[in-house]
Amino acid sequence: MKKTLLILSLGMSLSGLCAQEQSDTVNVERQINIEKEYTPEIKDLKRRPINYEVEEFTAPGAEIEYSNYIINVAPESQFSPVEAEALGIAKMRKPKDGFAEIGLGFNMNWQAEGYYKILDNEINDLDVHVGHWGTYWGEGSKRNPKVDIRTLVDFDFSHLTENGHLLSANAQYRNNYYSFYGQDFFNWDSLGQAGQFQCRHILNLEFGSKSVKSIKKEWDYTVDGGMRMNNFQYLRTTQFNVFAEGHGFKRFGAHQIELMLRGEGIIYSGENVNAKGNAIVELAPYYNFNNHWLDAHVGVRLLTSCLRDKVFYAMPDVNFTFHTHKMVWINLNVTGDYASNSLANMVDICPYARLTDDGIDTYTPVDAKLGVTVMPVGGLSINAGFEYKYVMNDRFFRNEIIDDIAYSRYFVLDKHTTHNMIPYLTASYTYKDRYRVFANFRYWYGSNAKDDATLYWNCPAWELHTGIEIQPINDLNIGLNYYFASGMMRMLGPNVIESANLPDIHDLNISASYLIKKKVTVFVNANNILGSIDRLRWSTWNGYESMGFNMVFGARMAF
Repeated sequence: MKKTLLILSLGMSLSGLCAQEQSDTVNVERQINIEKEYTPEIKDLKRRPINYEVEEFTAPGAEIEYSNYIINVAPESQFSPVEAEALGIAKMRKPKDGFAEIGLGFNMNWQAEGYYKILDNEINDLDVHVGHWGTYWGEGSKRNPKVDIRTLVDFDFSHLTENGHLLSANAQYRNNYYSFYGQDFFNWDSLGQAGQFQCRHILNLEFGSKSVKSIKKEWDYTVDGGMRMNNFQYLRTTQFNVFAEGHGFKRFGAHQIELMLRGEGIIYSGENVNAKGNAIVELAPYYNFNNHWLDAHVGVRLLTSCLRDKVFYAMPDVNFTFHTHKMVWINLNVTGDYASNSLANMVDICPYARLTDDGIDTYTPVDAKLGVTVMPVGGLSINAGFEYKYVMNDRFFRNEIIDDIAYSRYFVLDKHTTHNMIPYLTASYTYKDRYRVFANFRYWYGSNAKDDATLYWNCPAWELHTGIEIQPINDLNIGLNYYFASGMMRMLGPNVIESANLPDIHDLNISASYLIKKKVTVFVNANNILGSIDRLRWSTWNGYESMGFNMVFGARMAF
C-alpha cells in the first residue's frame, strides 16, 4: 500500500512539473509571437496653417542724460541780421517732466523758457512749451532803437488707438516784433505802413495720423493737414495757408513703393492786400530699394500752380547712397523745387522787404548734389561735395531807389534766372565725448544766365564756420565758435550804378555751462565779441548793422 501511494505521489509530482514547464513555455512563446507580429504604423503628420502676426514691442525707456552738443551741420550761416549766431552747446540734463530757464544780459537782453509734460503714458502724450526772448538796444536818439522780441506758446498732443494708429495735434502761436533803425531820409511817417516796423502774429494748427504697426495686406500711411496764419499787424494784412499731405507705403521685402499727394491753398485778407492767392497740387510716386550696400530712391514730382502763373512742372526726385564697410558713403541726389513767393515767404528771407507781389513764383528744375562721406577712424567724419542749382525767377532783394537820387533802407524784390555752383567741405572729430572740433566751408558762385555776371546780392561768396567744444572736468562745458563770411555784394537799384562789397563778417562767440547737482545748469553766452570793434561791425543787409557784442547769464532747472 505504501509503495503504491509513493508511486502515485511521484507520478502526480512529475505530471505537475511537466504541466508547469509546459505552461511557462507557452507564455514565452506567446510573448515572442506577439512581438514578431506587431508592426508599428506611422502616419504622416500635417501641420495646421498658422498665421504669424508681428507687433511692435514698446519698452519703457529709462531716464538718460544726453549731451546737447551741436551736431555736424551743413556749412550754412545761421545768423540773423541783429543777432549773433546762437552757439547752443551747453550740456544740460534731459528733463523727465519739464524744465524752466531764465537769462538776463546786456545790451538789455532777456530770455525765459519753460517746458512741461502734462500727460505721458502708453496711450496719451501732451506737453506744453512756452518762451519769450528779447533784446532792446538804443543808439543815440530813442527814435533809432534796435528791438527784437519773440514769443512762443506751443501745445503737442498724441493718442495711440487700439488698432495701431497714432493721432496727433499741434497748436502753436508765435509773435515776432522788430523795429530796427526806425529812421529814413524821406518817409519816416510811412515806415510802419511799409513794414520796417513790423509786428507779425503766426498761428499754426496741424492735425495728423499715421500707422505705427504693420497692417497686413494693406498700405501703411501718414496724413497731415492744417492751417497757418500770418498776420502783419501794421500792414493790416493776413495770409492764410490751408494744406493737406498724405503718404502711402507698401513694402515687398527690400522693395517699397510710395505715393505722395499734397495740396495747398494761399489766400489773403485785409486792407492793404496787393498779393494774389494761389493753389498748389502735387503728386509724387516713388520706388525705394534698400540692401546692405545700396539705398535707392527713384521718383518724380508732378506739380501744378492753379491761380498765379497757371503752370505745370515735372521734377525728378532721385537719391542713391552707396555705403561700404560702414566707412565710406557716396550720395547722389537730383531733385527740384517750387516756392510760392508769398508775403510770409518774403519776410522769412528779408525782414525789411517792402511787401509787394508780381504773381510769379520761383521754380528750380534741377538741384543736383554729389557728396562723399568718409569715417576713417572712430570719431572722425569728413564730408566733401558739390551742388549745382538751376533756378528760374530766383529771388534777390535790393535797396529801393527814391527819385533816382537816393536809396532807402527798404528792400524790393527782383527775380532772375541763375546757375549756382556750390562746392563744400565739412569735418568733425570727437574724442571720448569730451572734446570736439569741427569746420565747415562753402564756396558759392552764382551767375546770371543772361550776362554770366556775379549776381547774388547779400549772399557771401564763401563761408567758414569752425569751433571747438571741450569738457575739461565733469559737468563743465566750454565752447568757442567762429563764423567768417566774405564777398557779400550790395545792389542799391537798377538806376544807380553802385554795387559794392559789404564788410566781411567776423562773428566770434564763447559759451560756458556748469551742471550743479544734476538738476540746475548755470550758463553764460558771449556773442559777437568782435562786434565791439567798430571796423569789424558787419551787416547782412545794407543799412542794418548787427547788434554787436552782447552777453547773457542764466540758469535752467530740469525736473
